[in-house]
Amino acid sequence: MLKPFGVAFFVLCMVWFGAILITTDPQERIDRACTPVLLADRAMSSSMQLINESWGVSTHNAFEDVHFGCRFVVWRVFYEQDWNKAQAASLPSATHEPTPQGQGPRLPASAVRRIASSPGQ
Repeated sequence: MLKPFGVAFFVLCMVWFGAILITTDPQERIDRACTPVLLADRAMSSSMQLINESWGVSTHNAFEDVHFGCRFVVWRVFYEQDWNKAQAASLPSATHEPTPQGQGPRLPASAVRRIASSPGQ
């Protein structure tokens, strides 16, 4: 009796896993890995909203925290080391010429324009 449901669940899991692996963009992989959390959020918060409006909102807020946690865990497990290496490579090392006294890191021109044009400064 339960064998068809087991096969359907297995096929859905394999499609989900394949969808994660088929893309090469890390952000897209993280989004696809946490898709079940989003689907559960929609289903549960809609169900709770039928019972009580505030229950639906609180359920949605709880699932937002779970979704953030899912994304954080996937990023930390698969991408944090590479990101740290890239950040370390982009920082000036001790072998480079030190910056002159009183000067910090240089800002890109777009950031300088944005700071200069911001009101209330």
